[in-house]
Amino acid sequence: MKSGVPGFRGPYLTEAIECRGLSSASLADLLGISRSAVSHYETGLHTPSPEVFEKICKTLNLPPSFFTRPSFPVSQEVVFFRSMNPAMKVPQRKALRRLEWLQAITGYVRAYVELHDLDFPKFSSFKDPIEISDSEIESCALRLRAAWGIGSGPVGNLVRILENNGFIVAYDDFDSTMDGVSCFDDEGIPFIIVSRSSWAAQAREDLAYALGHLILHRYVEKSRFGINRDFAILRRQAFRFAAAFLMPEESFCLDVYAHTLDALRLQKAKWKVPIGLMVRRLQDLDLIDAEQAKKLWINRSRRGWRTEEPLDHDIPKEECRLLAESIKLMVDESAQSKSELLYALPLSDRDIETLTGLPTGYISDSMPVVSIIPPEKRTAPSRSNSGDKGQLISFPTRNAPTKEKRRKIN
Repeated sequence: MKSGVPGFRGPYLTEAIECRGLSSASLADLLGISRSAVSHYETGLHTPSPEVFEKICKTLNLPPSFFTRPSFPVSQEVVFFRSMNPAMKVPQRKALRRLEWLQAITGYVRAYVELHDLDFPKFSSFKDPIEISDSEIESCALRLRAAWGIGSGPVGNLVRILENNGFIVAYDDFDSTMDGVSCFDDEGIPFIIVSRSSWAAQAREDLAYALGHLILHRYVEKSRFGINRDFAILRRQAFRFAAAFLMPEESFCLDVYAHTLDALRLQKAKWKVPIGLMVRRLQDLDLIDAEQAKKLWINRSRRGWRTEEPLDHDIPKEECRLLAESIKLMVDESAQSKSELLYALPLSDRDIETLTGLPTGYISDSMPVVSIIPPEKRTAPSRSNSGDKGQLISFPTRNAPTKEKRRKIN
């Protein structure tokens, strides 16, 4: 009987399964083994044989060290989603795992690079959502804009503003039903992940919605998010904050000359928010009543704007750059090599590239640096039968870093 893989930790298999959006049963089918075997691996009753372990790593696209690593730190803070529907449990578990991986990557980067400190005003520590009035939400949105020097016009590059003020922002390949996830870690750093597939305007709404939860609901008891009535209130408040932050009442009202979809379509190019959010904003400000809003929503659906609105192709997507630039700086300054990065973060290169915004292939690209040999060091090259002449090239070996370097990202 073959012995199992030493050091294999079953809970990490569960983590990997959830992160890939799978189930234990589906993984068993992919591996060609019994479902009970996978269950035993997860609980630690048994460990996989080397042959099965190799299949697990290949199927889940994770290095062997992932399953024997020290644990990643897991935040005890409340995690914010757009929906608490029980049908969303699988994509929510996946998003939560991805959030934990992003936090692990950020912790690694912070050991070498000085990131921006968190910078936003201290708002009231609301513990009960009932205590948060609409006027308070509008005030919080205006205070945050003032603190960040945004002014009263449209918000510029929202991703860059968040990153410059201490937020960690990422895009990820979520299920089509998952818009985003956010939370504070145990050190008070705010994290936001939104769907990579969202149009630019929708991504800005998702970011502002997540920001609303982080600003308004950080101290609300976790149990309140499991109560449908309370979560509906929390969700409405986050939407109100998103609309107020992206479209301040005074300046937005001056721009909207008519309460029609065509008028809102013209404003989308300026404010860079979905037309649906503008309809919500008009209703929040009592500029239209419930019946008028209903007609706008119906007309929006008839025009086929629920999945794709006008100008969605024209507004450029804002890029997440903070972590990508930090890792590039670490590599360029020899604070860490790419191989050291993969050793310290036992994830696939694709996972790291996706969550940090690095170009695909940046980490796994092992093409050596080449250079021309100086004339005084050349030897006579061999000639091919065709008579072609060639230049000798050398493949220099990169020296390992001798010390850690810390640099600040501006």
